[in-house]
Amino acid sequence: MNALRQIAESLGYRFLAGREERLAPLTRGLPAVWVTPLRLRKAEGRAWRRDTYAVRLRLIAPSVSQEPEAGWQTLEADASRMFTQLGQAAGVRYVEGLKVTPDEQPVVLREAVSVTAEFDAVVCYYQA
Repeated sequence: MNALRQIAESLGYRFLAGREERLAPLTRGLPAVWVTPLRLRKAEGRAWRRDTYAVRLRLIAPSVSQEPEAGWQTLEADASRMFTQLGQAAGVRYVEGLKVTPDEQPVVLREAVSVTAEFDAVVCYYQA
């Protein structure tokens, strides 16, 4: 989560985390990245661990035109940057399976565009 926060903020996004039903009231400052709680999909090893986490995030930005496609493309490119940079973060072995889907309905009440990005992050560490 700390690595995701640093990456999002370096790209100019406000970082938010938590359950999705709390999303709309908290996204006052856009652009923002909303990260839902990470889900542990698989854990391997005893002392040396290799854990696979399912990551789901929403990238949200103000709509600059009537056509959302341009906003979706920008958010998709930023999601790809976050994915790549997370794969280079300390402790992250690799990331895989990036899937970015434009949200047909805005996730916040005001004029905005958003995409949902999902992927797996594999983290390796020693557990004493």
